[in-house]
Amino acid sequence: MKLTKHLHRVLSLSLPRKAPAVNVLFHADGEAQKGIGHLVRTLDIALSMNRPIQATFLTFTPNIGKKVLSQLQEYYPNTNLQFQWHSLSKIKTKKSKKPLGRVGWIHAVDIVYEKLLKILGKKAFHVLVSDGKYPWTKKQILELKKHAHIILIDNIYPAAQFSDCLIFPTDHFPESQKKKYPQDMLRTGLDWTWLHPAVRKLQNQYSRPPITFDTALCFGGADPAKLTLKMMQMITESGLFKTVAVALGQAFTHTTQIKEFAHNSPQIHWTIFESNSNIHNTYLQSKFVMAPLGLTLYECTALGVPALVIPFDAENEIDAKEFLSRHPDAGKIFLSHQDIKVFIKTIQGLLKVHPPFNSKTFQIGNLRDNLKKEILIIPF
Repeated sequence: MKLTKHLHRVLSLSLPRKAPAVNVLFHADGEAQKGIGHLVRTLDIALSMNRPIQATFLTFTPNIGKKVLSQLQEYYPNTNLQFQWHSLSKIKTKKSKKPLGRVGWIHAVDIVYEKLLKILGKKAFHVLVSDGKYPWTKKQILELKKHAHIILIDNIYPAAQFSDCLIFPTDHFPESQKKKYPQDMLRTGLDWTWLHPAVRKLQNQYSRPPITFDTALCFGGADPAKLTLKMMQMITESGLFKTVAVALGQAFTHTTQIKEFAHNSPQIHWTIFESNSNIHNTYLQSKFVMAPLGLTLYECTALGVPALVIPFDAENEIDAKEFLSRHPDAGKIFLSHQDIKVFIKTIQGLLKVHPPFNSKTFQIGNLRDNLKKEILIIPF
């Protein structure tokens, strides 16, 4: 009997033990004003964790989050991750009577902070992953750090340097700005960018499909500047196009106008995609893609598809010029306030100088794997 117990004890010690589950609080927002890129990226990071995690998700719109989650889950058939959802959609700020999701990062920061603190106080979390441009104060971040290891993604504000890890998942972050942050906690560059799992899958294709579209319009999940409709108007006026793909984001507020315009412009064959789930194949079937500086541009770069980069605001224009200065093969820039003559000339130049290129030269899209390593080395 004693020998049996001893043998059982020896065997149990020698068997590989399962890694303890990491309790992670994810926070990201996705809706018409902010777009849904932050939300998609954070949900994908959560699904890709091969270490057991207990996931809690805080967002303005759990309904959009759950739709995105169901689309992403097809790429992770062996993951049974269950989220506990917390909503911010019904909270209103003192400065505005509008729902929180419509008042922007700055006005919402205090109430989101209080909500995060409340959730962290009720349950022991190991890590907080917050993806977004909230202007946290130093005091707020230090208080959050008392409850969990803080990883901030895409946070441009100075106090972000007081987090445990700060990730800028881009390759357009200015060198001059890097000096403002402690180098041991800053992560940025092509190796820290994120790609949708569908793009990672397409990267392994050996040949491109036949060209079906003259161009594809892909202005993200929300398109708050309504550039999709404006570019459709310029496309029609230019006379350069016969077949055009149009991607409608889940948080578009001008879908009806887009469909009406397409219906009233039969001289062009418009193919409208109601969901972005298959849009990545469309990139490869297009001569070039129209998009702002953002996730779509990085996806096109990873697939070797040239882009006409159309910034949605002044800040996006600065970032676009920085990116294209580093990667001129990626495409050309066009400003939406420029006239039709510039539009035509820019496109002609794009097609002449920027045919499909070898995307293998870009080591892009490893945020998912790098962040898993980052979490694994955290001492719990």
